[in-house]
Amino acid sequence: MFCIYCGHEIPQDGNFCPRCGRPVARQTYYRGQGPQQPWYPYYPIYEWQLGPWVGSLDVWSVFRESMTKKYKDISGRMTRAEYFRFILVFTTISILVETGAILLNWGALEDIVYYAILFIFTIPILSAGVRRLHDSGLSGMWNLLAIPSIIINFLVGPNDIGNFLLPATVVSEGLSIIHLLLCLRKSQRFTNQYGPLPDYTYYVKEK
Repeated sequence: MFCIYCGHEIPQDGNFCPRCGRPVARQTYYRGQGPQQPWYPYYPIYEWQLGPWVGSLDVWSVFRESMTKKYKDISGRMTRAEYFRFILVFTTISILVETGAILLNWGALEDIVYYAILFIFTIPILSAGVRRLHDSGLSGMWNLLAIPSIIINFLVGPNDIGNFLLPATVVSEGLSIIHLLLCLRKSQRFTNQYGPLPDYTYYVKEK
């Protein structure tokens, strides 16, 4: 089945075209006549009319997928809800581990734990950022805005920032804020140049 407006292929059970968003024009048949086109003309479809879509996973599923199957995947898309659920888990783990290291007075081990977290999460966070930008229709190259902040984190470590790094830190944090604002952009509901909106209709949640 194909959309009569843009020609894009539509799944048999689909109600809207994944490219242009117009409702499926199902042909009707009358006795003694061939298929008839729908009587209604084209009218615009607004987002509030479409209802919810299945483009997001729960917190644990997002974290597991991002750290395993999509560890370094920079293709496709990641919804805004998915991205910030993953960032929430990363931030929570970092705070808990660092707080525990300080309270338990690990000393030199604190540096090791800090860098271990950075090494484990840097690639998944960067790849997730690329997919999040794709989801809003932006090039993944905008993810380079997050690189200076990551480099500063590696250089500074868990210790206080020295004066010689302060100007670079201010610039890197400014770029990180711009990157954050770009990641806050809404998902493009339909297929864009980076693929369709993530659909987890048949996703099987692992225990």
